[in-house]
Amino acid sequence: FLRLALWVSLIFMSSSELVIDVQPSVISPEITPQLVINCSITNNQVQHLDVIKCLTLSRYNETNREFEDLFTLNSSTLNLKKLHQLKFSQISFGNLYITLILQNPTQFDALVYRCNVTGDNEEGTNISLFAKMAVEYENNSTALIEEIRRYKKNESFQCSLKKHEPSEVNQKSRFQFYGSSDIIQELIEPLTLKCSYKTLSQGHKETSTIQSLFILHETNGVIAYINKHQPVVTTIQGDNLKNVEGEIFDNESKDSYLQVTWNNLKHSESGKYFCEAHINYPDGIFKKLNEIITIIVQSPTPDDLVKVMGVLLRQSRVDKESLIGNKQELKTIKEDLDINIRNITSIKKDLNAKQENITRINEDLDTKQQNITCLKEDIKSTKQDIISLKEDVISTKQDIVSIKKVLDTMQENMKSLNEDFNTNIQNITSIKKDMNTYNDNIIRIETDLDNNNQNILSIRREADTNKQDILRIKEDLDNKQQIMLSIRENVETNKLNMSIFQENVTMMVANFSTELKEVQSQIHEVNKLLQFVHVPPKTCRNVSSPQARALVTLSSGLKVMCDTKTDGGGWIIFQRRIMGYVDFY
Repeated sequence: FLRLALWVSLIFMSSSELVIDVQPSVISPEITPQLVINCSITNNQVQHLDVIKCLTLSRYNETNREFEDLFTLNSSTLNLKKLHQLKFSQISFGNLYITLILQNPTQFDALVYRCNVTGDNEEGTNISLFAKMAVEYENNSTALIEEIRRYKKNESFQCSLKKHEPSEVNQKSRFQFYGSSDIIQELIEPLTLKCSYKTLSQGHKETSTIQSLFILHETNGVIAYINKHQPVVTTIQGDNLKNVEGEIFDNESKDSYLQVTWNNLKHSESGKYFCEAHINYPDGIFKKLNEIITIIVQSPTPDDLVKVMGVLLRQSRVDKESLIGNKQELKTIKEDLDINIRNITSIKKDLNAKQENITRINEDLDTKQQNITCLKEDIKSTKQDIISLKEDVISTKQDIVSIKKVLDTMQENMKSLNEDFNTNIQNITSIKKDMNTYNDNIIRIETDLDNNNQNILSIRREADTNKQDILRIKEDLDNKQQIMLSIRENVETNKLNMSIFQENVTMMVANFSTELKEVQSQIHEVNKLLQFVHVPPKTCRNVSSPQARALVTLSSGLKVMCDTKTDGGGWIIFQRRIMGYVDFY
């Protein structure tokens, strides 16, 4: 396996191209021990691509009728991502190559395999290139194959009589240790070591549980380790450490693993690396499992240094162009920020003006409310005046009735006086007629006549007085009738004023409703304007976009690229380019 990985890493062709190779291309049961699929880029370059971002190995799924990705290698970080779990397989990877080894392949492994590279061309357009190769399956049932099968059946039958112990094959199927490459250029290439352990179960019973994982060097000692329910610990310090991660799981759905990546390796770090797993079995047995790989850290050749210098020069040019672009973007962002500040200032002024209008409208409403209160009080007092006037009218009517009664009494008295006067005249006439008869009584009669004349004069004076009283009473009645007419006119005027007041109140309420609707519409427009005011996010956590990768300007002014799809989104994307002259996207 190491010789095969070394051959894959050192293969060199005159042209730069994407290559996929399978060995063998035809598999047969019981005969083919392993299937090797190699996906690589010769000379670290591909035609039509200036920047290589990732390399992906996939195979065709006949059920879904599409290719499903198995492994993806990031060319800048050399981080391998497993997208599909394969049993009884081994994987190795390095600088732009992925090698997959399937132990004892079956008919289900005879599929079409595809090697896919993704990157940017000279114009900065993201493109994808691929190469495919098919693996065929032949079921050649010969006498030799039948004999091999018979021996295997006998072997399995004989083994079933023995006590079951973890075999070496079973151990390798669940305990793996591999590196990013067997040969590392000193101080140039990073090294990634990954140790993984899978908990196997028989039925519903787990056969073992892992307690800890260690990665060690034969002379330098512990590189990194992880214990159950504890974080990862590494002895690599400073800028040399690039990444360390790991986690221990109790179930078989996920692999427990420990992975460490570091830079600036020296020749002293060559040698054997060990992965040690501490395992507990249900019967109380504690075991240590070990896997060993050999890493060679060699000094770079002048050609390697020239390549690195070329990459560094290209990277410096790209960094300069990126710096110029960033300055221009900062200038544009500053201009946009100034425009936004001016817009916000104008919006604030508009809001203040509208707030003043609202305050003034509220004051007008308060004034109108006070006016309405005053009008209500005036209406109340007017009602009281009307009630008092009604009471005065009733009392006046009563006075008129009493005056009529007095007038009737006076008329009766006048009738009696007239009757008395007529009687007296008749008496005088009789007296005159009897004067001759009553000469002796003339003096007495004259005296009586004088007395009667005086009485008549007094009666006349009383009659004149009564006439004056009657005239005065008539004048009072006329005055009271005029007062009644004026009261009626005042009542009509008050009724007219009341109707005018009701119309004014109705108009005021209608105007108030119209002004209130205008204020509500203005508040609605202000809310709409506030909705359009864009508040930049602080992080990528709450950024949502239909694109998987979106350019976002944070509230700090920093312009970043956010990943909105991976694990629910919220990631800030950091990219590293090996070559190319265009900006990041």
